[in-house]
Amino acid sequence: MWVFVGLLPGLIILCVIGGGIALLMRRGSHGWNVQFSGVLRAYVAVAMLVGIFLVADGAGLLLKAGFAQAGSRDFSYNNQPYTIYQPVPAGKLPTAPGVQTSVDPSDSAIRDDIATAVSLIFVGGVLFAIHAFGAAVLRRRGAQGDRLVTRAYNLVGLSVATLGFIGTGAEALNDVMRRYVVGGDVVQTFEVRHPGDPLSVAIVLLPLVVWFGWRTWEELGGGASQAHAPERSAAAHEAPGAA
Repeated sequence: MWVFVGLLPGLIILCVIGGGIALLMRRGSHGWNVQFSGVLRAYVAVAMLVGIFLVADGAGLLLKAGFAQAGSRDFSYNNQPYTIYQPVPAGKLPTAPGVQTSVDPSDSAIRDDIATAVSLIFVGGVLFAIHAFGAAVLRRRGAQGDRLVTRAYNLVGLSVATLGFIGTGAEALNDVMRRYVVGGDVVQTFEVRHPGDPLSVAIVLLPLVVWFGWRTWEELGGGASQAHAPERSAAAHEAPGAA
């Protein structure tokens, strides 16, 4: 989850910087000529991206928990038990020792991740759905800069997903190598690697990299030939993940 905590602020910053550059490039001789519909169109695109990555975050947590349930919990979580002392049971002498209990921390961690995942998927899905509907309405009304916003949407989505995939993929590979290939005979408890976390995020981000990459390549390949062509059909724009 830490990956998305770092990615989402960067995503918003990229969108703000990209919007500023676009305004500078499109500035006319009579002022900025920025219409409210254009600003609104950019806003819904940013909200859609945030929704997509919230859903991806939740899906990554579910996959992480799935790895733990399908195989060893140690693959995704620290399952080294620790000891706690319960209060003295009622009715016993005050001098009686507390009850010693061994606790597996992975049990609570899995439950937390599943609860968080469901919440993120719900919030991200609702956020995306509402703003995707708004984007469709604005597109039909010919909002200012729709083509530019669509291209920026695909490019920012591609860059954020790619950076996240490369970072978590490299971390997962490092953990797998350290755990299974060069682990050694004696490994301290704190040195045990848990590749399930970064691996689940990398797996979830890979389809986003492919999707946004295809959309960006489509825009690049058709940019010159479609310069004077009509806008693409509404059906093409309304595909899942479209801005």
